[in-house]
Amino acid sequence: FGDRYLDIYYMPNESLYIQIDETKWSDPEKMSAAISLSGKAARISKMVTNFTNAYTKKEFMTVYWSDSTKSDNEVSLQRINRMYEEKTFLYNYLKNNNIKDVKFKKWAENYIAYNAGQDITFENFTSLRKKSLAIDQLMNVLKDIKVNNPEALNTSSYYSFLHMLQGAFQIIVNINPSYKDSIKINGLSPVPVYTHYIDQYSYGIAKQLLYFDLYRMIVNPNFDYLFDNVLLDRGLKKQFNILKNKKNQSFVPFNVMDRLRSAKIDSSTKNKLMHIFENSPDSFLYVDFWGTWCAPCMQEMPFYPRLISKLEKKNIKFLFLAVSTEENDALKIKDKYKIAAEFLVLNDNEAKAINNILQFSSYPNHFLISPKGIVIGNNIPRIATGNEFNQIVVDKIDSLLVK
Repeated sequence: FGDRYLDIYYMPNESLYIQIDETKWSDPEKMSAAISLSGKAARISKMVTNFTNAYTKKEFMTVYWSDSTKSDNEVSLQRINRMYEEKTFLYNYLKNNNIKDVKFKKWAENYIAYNAGQDITFENFTSLRKKSLAIDQLMNVLKDIKVNNPEALNTSSYYSFLHMLQGAFQIIVNINPSYKDSIKINGLSPVPVYTHYIDQYSYGIAKQLLYFDLYRMIVNPNFDYLFDNVLLDRGLKKQFNILKNKKNQSFVPFNVMDRLRSAKIDSSTKNKLMHIFENSPDSFLYVDFWGTWCAPCMQEMPFYPRLISKLEKKNIKFLFLAVSTEENDALKIKDKYKIAAEFLVLNDNEAKAINNILQFSSYPNHFLISPKGIVIGNNIPRIATGNEFNQIVVDKIDSLLVK
């Protein structure tokens, strides 16, 4: 049966039994009649299989996604119009078959709407003419398709739509130049920009599902703080913690001096960086990469004296390496917040080199290096959570020192 598939209505913790008559199954016209269902969800599942069989046979208006003469809005609105044509088909189907089951009607409406939503969020990125598409523009086209819809949680196409929508947010932010300033102010990372738009257009369980789907996509665990207070559903929280642990365990320690020695960079850059990372034999080195242009970086600065004080007996030196920042401005920040640590400024070549060697691209970023030059931590959490000091940072550093 691997070349065919069914839509069925499954109820959690309930059994649904499916029996297939092979002689009828081989004939597409008899496929629905070939299926016998039993169990609590059997009645509505039979309605689902019968409807989807009729729905897939019906010819609806064609949407010309590749038509370059049409704007993003025009081609997407074609699909919205087709959605309403499909809903008209549904209402006629319900009337002609004397179906009055409210649960099935709601399922079918959601099935149609979120299939349309999937098409719009996916097809808008299958040609090269979409770089100007903005999130607000996309969401305006999708205004007739509910993002926040608890009644759709029993419709699989809803989850597929949310997955496509979250992916669309990422693509738009990444390819549309109008989002560059937002990415820069967030430390050259698009992740907070993604979550900003998820926050703007979703709430409740839909927001949690979008956040969880996004978390599965990102590699850098430094953004865990964005997700910790959003993923509250018990099932999602459990899966989130599993993923978080896997990401945190995926890091393999390495010798930063060995990488510097073998790096194919000019000698002056190499010598400066090697001098920076030469550590004393009895001290660990905590390195913060930051910039005055980076809002998350600046949010952390007021909390550093407290962190340094908490770790003063741990033989840790603190080093702040500023990127795309004037030396005077960096020193002003040090003085303003009375941070007892060394502040240095990297030029563009030095910053690019260290990005490659330590394998990071967003700011702020924190590393813990052992006295022997071994990078033992690259996923140290942010120092600040909102306007509060993040005690988790101290616990994380303590655990790394024990290892």
